Amino acid sequence: MAGNNDVGFDQQISSAELNRISTVYGMVEQLNESLQPRKLWLCGIVAVLLIHSTLLWRYGHWMWSREHYQYFPLILVAGCWLIWKRLPGVNWPRVQSFSTRHALYFLFSIMLLVLAVFTGSHWFGLLSCLAGLWTTTWYFGGRSAASQFRGPFLFLCLLIPLPVNLDLQCVIGLQQMASWLASGLLDLFQLRHSISGVAIRTGQKAFMVEEACSGVHSLFSAVSAITFLCIFRRYGILRILLMLLVTVLWVLAANALRVFLLVYSDLRWNLPLDAGWPHDLLGIFTYLIVILLSLSTDQLLQFIFPMFAGVLSDTQSEFQQKVIRPIGKFFTGLFDDRYLGGRAAVIVPVVLVLLAYVPLSGMAIASQFLGKSEPVHTSEAFTASLQQIQETALPEDVAGWKRMAFETVSRDRSDPFGTNSAIWEYRGRG
Repeated sequence: MAGNNDVGFDQQISSAELNRISTVYGMVEQLNESLQPRKLWLCGIVAVLLIHSTLLWRYGHWMWSREHYQYFPLILVAGCWLIWKRLPGVNWPRVQSFSTRHALYFLFSIMLLVLAVFTGSHWFGLLSCLAGLWTTTWYFGGRSAASQFRGPFLFLCLLIPLPVNLDLQCVIGLQQMASWLASGLLDLFQLRHSISGVAIRTGQKAFMVEEACSGVHSLFSAVSAITFLCIFRRYGILRILLMLLVTVLWVLAANALRVFLLVYSDLRWNLPLDAGWPHDLLGIFTYLIVILLSLSTDQLLQFIFPMFAGVLSDTQSEFQQKVIRPIGKFFTGLFDDRYLGGRAAVIVPVVLVLLAYVPLSGMAIASQFLGKSEPVHTSEAFTASLQQIQETALPEDVAGWKRMAFETVSRDRSDPFGTNSAIWEYRGRG
């Protein structure tokens, strides 16, 4: 009897182990099914980057040559980290499909790539790459991946530089605003000065705002930092836009404060803050003030308006359920109801890649390595010729305006105002 009981006990253990093994095997199968679309998505991302590699290389070289854009590698690192953090929340589809939405995204990316190749524009190349990454995300991950990666993708859009020299106009506008606000603060403290363009002059010294306070650096980097925090906290688009507006206002105030401190410390304490490590330390101090004040303003608005966080957040609020979701369902039916399944869902994208992306990528590579070389930039010769310019190159009197001062300015090559300048100052009545 004892032996029979032992055998029954062993049989019970064996069945329990079999149940556990089958459970683990089922979990492994589910994990494998979920990893397969993820692997395909990663392969698609790598393929898009390789197709645009030549244009992206030109873009990176151009961005690195601009001092106010040299923070862009941090956006890449932060954007990839946000995607990695949200990757576990994606429900990868088991059945692949090719819908009207995918076709429109593909055509839009191809159109941008055509413009990039035939115009030689790395700006269009970056737009095409981002559109291709978003298309790949929708194709392999569906609505779940698009919902999870929407915020990180918007953050990566900060890599797009301002077109048609809008960054130069932004520099000039910020300098004029900083000069005007700093001049008002100096008047408030009864410090005698005069303002000429983007220069503040005292009895002893002239402070050039483009050298003392380049506001565009702190503006772009502060906007990127605040956007990262908003997306990390899953803020909604309206709340992000409001935070960016607040950040821009604080940047303007901080730059004005920075210029004011430069002039005030020189007049009151004879302490120069416009060069060397004191200047760098003052820049770091004002930048930290911008970030802290922006975050403090966000908390203040949330305290004053308790519904602020709920309505403008990325979570499922009543506003999203009653307004956003019906609009989303309408566009879902418009773009996603018509789709191809089975082998056609795989064949059509492959054909588009082979007939459009690959030839265009080859043309970009050919234009990069087989095209005509760019003319050599003779900046050294131009600098030498500029140094030969004397004050007497312009007349002493021009229609009643008297020549009062002359100076030459040498800047970094990435400065939007140019590397070298010769400046004459005239005073008179007009």
